[in-house]
Amino acid sequence: MCEVAGMITAMTAIAGGIGSYAQSVQQNQQAQANQAYQIAVARSNAEAALINSQYALDAGEREANKLDDQKRLALGIVKKKFGASNVEINSGSPYASLVSKSTEFETKKSDVMQDAEKQAWNYQVNANNSLNQANFLASQNISGVGPYNSLMSIVGTGLDVMAKAISYA
Repeated sequence: MCEVAGMITAMTAIAGGIGSYAQSVQQNQQAQANQAYQIAVARSNAEAALINSQYALDAGEREANKLDDQKRLALGIVKKKFGASNVEINSGSPYASLVSKSTEFETKKSDVMQDAEKQAWNYQVNANNSLNQANFLASQNISGVGPYNSLMSIVGTGLDVMAKAISYA
């Protein structure tokens, strides 16, 4: 009779262990799926940041080209006005006016390009951070450790209960 009770106790312990094992497997699968999702999101964020970085540089280049066009137009208007009056524009006050106008546009162009480069740099930093996060997450090994430990616990518990049941018999 004592052997039957010991076997029932062992079977109950094993059944409980199997339930724990199944739950551990499910939790491990959920953790792996969550990890894969987080890695995918981080890599997607990195890709988007790199694309935005290039967009920022392209936008800065377009704005700089517009400023070049405006500069040529403004300088052409100044030259036209002075030329119509037969004023020598290569020296004196008219020349200073041209240089001043040219410098003004070059300064604006430089500011636009610096702003675009700063914005692109920020996007590149974000891309690097996202890639580092993805690589860190990918380096975390969460596959199979929990279920293996649970299985060993089940077997160990069952054997321990059976050994005690046999020793009391």
